[in-house]
Amino acid sequence: MDSEVSAGSNTGADEPRPVAVVRGLAQYASLIVGALLLLLGWYGISGASQVAQQLPFFASATIPGAALVVSGAILINGDRTRRSQDRASEQIGTLYRLLTTAVESSPSTAAAASLAHRDATGAELLVVPGGSRFHRPDCALVAGKASAEAVAADEIATRDLEPCPICDPSRPET
Repeated sequence: MDSEVSAGSNTGADEPRPVAVVRGLAQYASLIVGALLLLLGWYGISGASQVAQQLPFFASATIPGAALVVSGAILINGDRTRRSQDRASEQIGTLYRLLTTAVESSPSTAAAASLAHRDATGAELLVVPGGSRFHRPDCALVAGKASAEAVAADEIATRDLEPCPICDPSRPET
């Protein structure tokens, strides 16, 4: 899966540096030349009083200038979008690698697993200190809580703990 995530990305690092520089210059040159043609067209049109005299300036300078400005803007926006997608792809790849890397269990987790007490179905039972209910470890109320600790069957009876209505663990045999 790692290769699938990174195979789709087309990062700027894969592209030779001179090509990237030329592409960037071409994008901005298109904008500048287009703006100059628009200015030249406006200057030519403003100096002519009749429409027939203005038409050549409009056709030869203003229309191509507007086309160059629009195309330059599209090229610059496309390049920025591509770079943004490349960054997102890299971040997704990093996140995927972080999430799929095996995590060693800490000693406290291993100790808690060895001390875990089970109900009649074999499910581990947990309780939150000061709580009045016991839970299975997959219960949404205790999942991921570091304070949740294993509870023994005799302690459940002694503390008169009730089963959680959400995970519904069976009462252990004492």
